[in-house]
Amino acid sequence: MSAAGQSGAAVDMPVRAVALYNNGYGVFERKAVVSGRGSIELYFREADMKDVLQSLTFRSENDTSGLGNISYESSRPQALIQLSSSNPLVDLCQSLKGTRLQIVFKAGDSLEGTVLGVDETLRRQDGAEAVPHVTLLTDDGTSLQSMEISTIEKLTILDADVRHDVQHALELFRSEKKRDMQRLTIFYHDIGDSKQLLVKYGLKVGEWKSSYRIVFSDHPSDFKLEGFAIITNTQEEDWTDVELTLVVGAPLFASSSTGSGASANRGTIELQIKELVGTSFYVRADPRTTIDEVKSKIKNQKGVEVERQKLIYAGKELESGRTLSDYNIANGAIINLVTRSGRSAPQTRTSQRKFVMAAEDNLSFYPIHLPVTVKRKQSAVVPLLKAELKGHKVVLYDETIRKGNPLCAILFENTTGRTLDGGSVQVMNETRFLGDAVFQTLHPGDESLPIPYAVDLSCEVVVDYNVSVLRVHRVKIKEGFAKLYRKRRQRTLYRICNKSGRTLDFMLNHLFLDGWELMQAHTEEEEPVDITDKFYQFRFIVPAKTDKKVFNVREGTQDEESIDLDSVGEETLTKWLSKKIIDHQVYDKIKETIGLRSNAMEKAKTIYEKEAEVRDVKDTQTRLRDNILALKNFEKDSAKYVKSLSAEEDKLKALFASIKALRQEKSALEKKRKDMINRIEFTCDVKGDDDDEVEK
Repeated sequence: MSAAGQSGAAVDMPVRAVALYNNGYGVFERKAVVSGRGSIELYFREADMKDVLQSLTFRSENDTSGLGNISYESSRPQALIQLSSSNPLVDLCQSLKGTRLQIVFKAGDSLEGTVLGVDETLRRQDGAEAVPHVTLLTDDGTSLQSMEISTIEKLTILDADVRHDVQHALELFRSEKKRDMQRLTIFYHDIGDSKQLLVKYGLKVGEWKSSYRIVFSDHPSDFKLEGFAIITNTQEEDWTDVELTLVVGAPLFASSSTGSGASANRGTIELQIKELVGTSFYVRADPRTTIDEVKSKIKNQKGVEVERQKLIYAGKELESGRTLSDYNIANGAIINLVTRSGRSAPQTRTSQRKFVMAAEDNLSFYPIHLPVTVKRKQSAVVPLLKAELKGHKVVLYDETIRKGNPLCAILFENTTGRTLDGGSVQVMNETRFLGDAVFQTLHPGDESLPIPYAVDLSCEVVVDYNVSVLRVHRVKIKEGFAKLYRKRRQRTLYRICNKSGRTLDFMLNHLFLDGWELMQAHTEEEEPVDITDKFYQFRFIVPAKTDKKVFNVREGTQDEESIDLDSVGEETLTKWLSKKIIDHQVYDKIKETIGLRSNAMEKAKTIYEKEAEVRDVKDTQTRLRDNILALKNFEKDSAKYVKSLSAEEDKLKALFASIKALRQEKSALEKKRKDMINRIEFTCDVKGDDDDEVEK
């Protein structure tokens, strides 16, 4: 970056201050001392030029006097004159077609004219080899002259605009990186004494990431929190001794159109969200995006409330509070969406998104007190904060993380007065490393979730399950079906053995299933201290040297069994009556339908027997016809077979009539039975002598 004054001397205008937001936005400030009249040229990537122009401000110290306009290249710069490093003079002559030149030859003579082109097939006068010749039309327009390019001593371009094109080509050739850059020029004039010119602009840059270090002191509740930022200079120039400010709290992206409540759907990675019906849609996010934020993006696109969403990746449900990076979810990942029952919110229209900032009141600014230097395309670690905090050491048992042993964890309140950007954290004391952890973003006053960092091998946890299905507690009969409702009970026993000499502040994450509810607690410690969309979290004390502390979690749900009354037999009906699932009136009605079903089955049996007789009669008729055919010349002998055939025909007609009548009777019985079943309606809460009696 350079500035040219009245004297033409180049003036550097380096980056002096950088503010990096954790949403990937950067604000840059440049300074240079200038005087008189001149211009400053800055180069930016084509993709960044729009952001720069929208945010650009420039002034001379405390005022704007002496500043003119800005100009910029609206497209990627390209050289009209093509140059190469292998044969530059030939390339130049080829590009100068139609340009007036003055050529001085090594022999001392000169020539002026307009270039018509370069011919690389012409041979020297001795005919030895073909060499490039440039052909000129003389100024008087009377003759064409071709001369070997190798005989040219000096070449002067007489057209001023072409000279400018050649200079531009040389500039691009001199700095290869500027081939993909666009130039922005700031003009100033009438600046008397030397003044400092300030230029400020913003554009999207790579996000910076946070990392932390927790250092325990001798006091069990005191610790130091040290924060660091990993920043990357994605620009095409070095940052040397810049004044750096890091900002936490800016949202990723937000809506710019009329879609009510729509949130951003932009980020560095694209996720495919696949629904159970087979349709898919896409959301954009960032590796640091939390699962809750992904669900919010889905809500804005599909109208599915966050609490109704269940996201599954690689066969595992994504948990609230974690980030995409916790599951190694990368660009192009497929996440399955399971929608729980419930009503959806109205869908909002798809809207265009733009990059925005949060209100300043919601931002936390971290000025870095020492100058920072970061080379182009390199990263650096800078200190972010140091704070003395109070926390609680706990142990956390979570089977989704580790079975058999709890994890050493820490809880603390963010009393720094600033937003702590979520990130990785190393836990240690004054002498040794204790473990790694991750925590989510904490705003001022927020209390952290348990942050696990190591395994506590001195404590063991064994989990047992006891599931029982209770007797029917409710029945509902309608439209030919009996629905029986039973309660299912599950007791989860956590047997905890604390071998250490420490009293443990024990936190337990109990994973629950959809449709199950926590039963009334018997003791105060059985009341959860927190409930997420996946866990009940309990907190209690486990004394030192405890061989076995048993902690119970009792849950219940309701099973529904639907039984077609058409399939109910007398044994089942009698059992229902004895267990008071139905009363005598319903018993009599259903028993009557069972009788009708029995009668219909008897009719069906009789029909089957009659149809067997029909088959026998037809077999007899076939035999008689064969005999008659064989005795056709013996009328007296065949007459008795004809008489028998007539009798069998009368028998067949009688059987058909009987079968028809039986079928009508059977159909009437079935219709009557169906009508009776559909008219039976009964609802009852079944009161047993013992609510905990198990259904046999």
